[in-house]
Amino acid sequence: MLCVVPLFAETVDDPTPNTLSPAQSLSEEDVATEAQRLREEFQKNRSQKREAESPVSLESKDLDLSHWGPVHPLSGINSLWSSIRTDGEADSFAMRGVDAEQGRGIAFTLDGVPLNQADHVRSQGYTDLHFIIPELVERVDVLRGSSQPSRGDFAAVGSVDVISRRSLPENLALLGTGMASTLRGVAIASVGGDFRPLIGAEFYSSAGPYQNPQGLKRYNLFTRVTHTFDSATELSFTFLGHSSDWKSSGALPARTQGAGGLGSLDSLDPSQGGTSRRYSGVARLSANTGRDQTLSVTAYVTRSEFTIFSNETFFNTDPLRGDEREGLDRRTTIGANGSYRIDQRKSEIGFDTFLGVGLQGDFINRNVYADAARTRISGLADDKIQTKNLSASAEQDIYWTKWLKSVASVRAEYLSFNLEGGAPTTTHATALNGTQGAFVLAPKTAIVVSASKTLDVYVRTGLSYQSNDAKGVLLTGTQDHFLTRISGYEGGLHGRTDALDWEITGFSLGIDRQVNFDPLYESATEVGASSRLGVDARIRYAVLDWLSIEAAMTLTRAKMDNAASGNDAVPLAPTRTASAALIAKHPKGYFGRFGMTQIADRPATMDRTLTATGFMRFDAMLGYRTKSFEISLAALNLFNTNWGELQSVGISKLSNETVAVQDVNFISGTPFNLQASATIFF
Repeated sequence: MLCVVPLFAETVDDPTPNTLSPAQSLSEEDVATEAQRLREEFQKNRSQKREAESPVSLESKDLDLSHWGPVHPLSGINSLWSSIRTDGEADSFAMRGVDAEQGRGIAFTLDGVPLNQADHVRSQGYTDLHFIIPELVERVDVLRGSSQPSRGDFAAVGSVDVISRRSLPENLALLGTGMASTLRGVAIASVGGDFRPLIGAEFYSSAGPYQNPQGLKRYNLFTRVTHTFDSATELSFTFLGHSSDWKSSGALPARTQGAGGLGSLDSLDPSQGGTSRRYSGVARLSANTGRDQTLSVTAYVTRSEFTIFSNETFFNTDPLRGDEREGLDRRTTIGANGSYRIDQRKSEIGFDTFLGVGLQGDFINRNVYADAARTRISGLADDKIQTKNLSASAEQDIYWTKWLKSVASVRAEYLSFNLEGGAPTTTHATALNGTQGAFVLAPKTAIVVSASKTLDVYVRTGLSYQSNDAKGVLLTGTQDHFLTRISGYEGGLHGRTDALDWEITGFSLGIDRQVNFDPLYESATEVGASSRLGVDARIRYAVLDWLSIEAAMTLTRAKMDNAASGNDAVPLAPTRTASAALIAKHPKGYFGRFGMTQIADRPATMDRTLTATGFMRFDAMLGYRTKSFEISLAALNLFNTNWGELQSVGISKLSNETVAVQDVNFISGTPFNLQASATIFF
């Protein structure tokens, strides 16, 4: 049967468990490897149980991502709505009625290392996950709401923590191909013992479905060495490398579609695209310092270089050469975090105490140029930005009885930026410089009542926050709103049996004023406060031991506060997102998935005169695995739905227009696409 971990933890077991045949002889290395596997499994289950008992909405899946398609670190996760990009840019996300764009509003981490990039040339909180090799993902924890003290900046409505593997039971080599000249190769080698090296490499290329071939080429490298000193202490060093280059058709205004217009896969400026480079090193020490006491310390450094060529206004600024912008973001990020947790019991009362600290500094060079077909015309921005943050958090869980639990937590964080705007440019007569800091104290509380062995009732409240772009803050004169505060209230029910796991949550969000800033076009706008009321629901039902159904839906009503009726819509705020899947993992090796992703029409402007069109897309996949090989076939966008992988609102002017027009811009998603792969295990 499906293994259901109590209280919000959802675990899907691999259909081919890594067990040793009784006929196999065990070498000393085999024994060490198996012992380490059991230690990791015990620690993982203990961690999941502890987090499951926390007052957070958590979906945790053991993933064999070669099964799910399309190949992506977040494939198969229903509680996070995402629109997977087919080029080299970051994906788009939504949660609880918030358009999180390319990462703003949701805090992303990889093994506890923050991934959101503040003051990025593309967007605030930019988060690109393409550097992660999907086959090396162990699980993904999705936390909805604002009640987790270990998450800070950008955790406005939730967080996503990708957990990578420390070892694999076998080596593998994968080769995949598909329509649009798609090619993918993966090789992973894992060695057991006290020193356990894990090495993975991935190559991906695709011409894409567009009239302007995107020529995407992506290379990923993952290396990790883990040393186990004893059963209680582990030290690991990890290096990740990423390189990608692509061309992009770019966004099209909706008014270009229709009779006599452009096709959805056409381009108005075929010189768009970009490059991305990312290199990072991580050291992590974890130890059980005593009975029910754990200590974890992580230090990391990341160097990233990102270049984007984009034209979103076409001929609005320069009627002759066009409005293409070249944006460069080069940054070094240095940080460390640590946590200490102790579980103890006094009389009949249980105490689970968590303490955490963290610090991070970003050193950013951000440049913007006016281009024509990737040839520089003039410099528009030359910014040097330093951001720093220092945080401390504490959480106290008290188990008063078997049926009553309370949680009180607080996070204190100081964030600051220093911006040196460089020499005067064509957009600013004088250099723009400034420094700003803000201290935030974010308390969170919760009560969980176990009404029965199969039903929990909970209420939660919490304060979260997200930073605004440094230059946008200075341009709008909103230094007192460098941080946007978000208050959250929610209550719900969570039920589970051996075969059924379900949860329904009603929530309220209040989002204070924030600054929307587009670094490529130096456009800064202060946005007023807004609020959201909504319902989250998810269900997972094991029809058979090997067959299950999953579904998730969020319904939200969003409105601008202090705005007149009829002019109070929150632009691009999702009103309904949904996903569902039928998943099969037969013990004889057959597996498959039939999935659906949907987002409803949503207002694109406050007065609702423009609408971002929704869609419902279906994907399907079938495969077969034995001990030594696996084959799979995936049909993406099975019914060839016309959908937008990215939608935004902007003012633009086409070459045949005399005045600029506000419109919904979109990048068309992938049409029907077949992908096949074969994997050998050794």
